[in-house]
Amino acid sequence: MDSSPFCENHQCRMDLEPQKIPGFLCFANLLPRHILHGADGLIAVDVQEHFRKRAQKTQETAERFERMVEAVIREIRAAVEKSIPIITLSFTVRDEVPDLDPWGNEIFQEVEREELPLPEVLNSIPEPRIHFNKTENSPFEDNLIRDPFRKTLTRIGIKRPLIIGLNQTACLYETAEWFSSLQMGFPMIPRSVSTDINMSEWEVDAFFRLRNRSAMLVD
Repeated sequence: MDSSPFCENHQCRMDLEPQKIPGFLCFANLLPRHILHGADGLIAVDVQEHFRKRAQKTQETAERFERMVEAVIREIRAAVEKSIPIITLSFTVRDEVPDLDPWGNEIFQEVEREELPLPEVLNSIPEPRIHFNKTENSPFEDNLIRDPFRKTLTRIGIKRPLIIGLNQTACLYETAEWFSSLQMGFPMIPRSVSTDINMSEWEVDAFFRLRNRSAMLVD
């Protein structure tokens, strides 16, 4: 092994024993834990207030959400330092708003509301920022933004993105799956940064072992 304290594919400091990840060599226990893993782009998904509120249902999910936010910001800062392009995606929230029908009965109307990423996430990204609001789990499934999103990926040259944020088993997985199926490149999803607030970490791990992954799951 090379005596250099850095991984051969990205400049992460080696701390303890090396571990093999398919396709290249990287090291466990990175300090700081920059897991860009040779990515040429960073896509941060659904790190927004709506999901922060949903995570408040238990102390465990609230803490996991905040750890995820901290990790996302850490990766964004690493991407900024390396001049790697960053795209943020937010899910369009559907609120139920009370209303009255023609007969005066109370009903609820569904109203769509767009959200930006959390302020602390947005503020860590220098301008000009690239952001899309989506109404589906994956931007590739959203008729309104599918083409602009694909053109943006091509224009800024993203073929090997690291996809981080929420939720691993829905938005992250489906975005990665579409990315691969459209032969746009090979995406990566980090096991330790991404969080599914509806599932335990063991269930998330089991999900990826059972599914035919279209992305590399990296530590």
